[in-house]
Amino acid sequence: MLLPSMPAPDFTLPDRHGTPHTLRALLASGPVVLAFYPADNTPLCTKQHCMVRDRFAQLANAGVRVVGISPQNADAKDNFVQSHNLRHLLLVDKSSKVAAMYGARGLFGLPLPFGTRRMSFLVRATPGAQPHATIELAAHQEFGLAVHERLLDDALRLAQQWGSATPGTSTPDASSPAGFATRGAP
Repeated sequence: MLLPSMPAPDFTLPDRHGTPHTLRALLASGPVVLAFYPADNTPLCTKQHCMVRDRFAQLANAGVRVVGISPQNADAKDNFVQSHNLRHLLLVDKSSKVAAMYGARGLFGLPLPFGTRRMSFLVRATPGAQPHATIELAAHQEFGLAVHERLLDDALRLAQQWGSATPGTSTPDASSPAGFATRGAP
């Protein structure tokens, strides 16, 4: 799993309409939460993405974009979006190549050569002579959503602070629950 302060690998993945999206382009409008999840229309994944749907306006108003990534095809994504009125972007990682780049390949907490683990990352573009993307927060919890919900809360709070803050200096707090990593956390 990638940890805070580590570079976030760029990628290109299609959405449910076949349109390709790169991390670099997504970050052009502000911070991005990458939400890797096992499967569309399963109970916990549905709950996770409905949680994002219910916070969509608040996150969007703060400039935070949430992007869900799983290996199911475009038809499954389209059905998932339509069935639950999801407003955020879902990308198809058919080969789980991007999941592997972020340490999210596997199943049920095991780093297997197939499947996708439930992991979330707050990614921010870092300015400089050679701009790149950096992991700001990371969360991993397979069978619950508490750390993923906290990551959304902290992403919202941090996005509101970043207008005047120096990149990479914000830490949500000193205590992190199991499965949740912040910059500066052990």
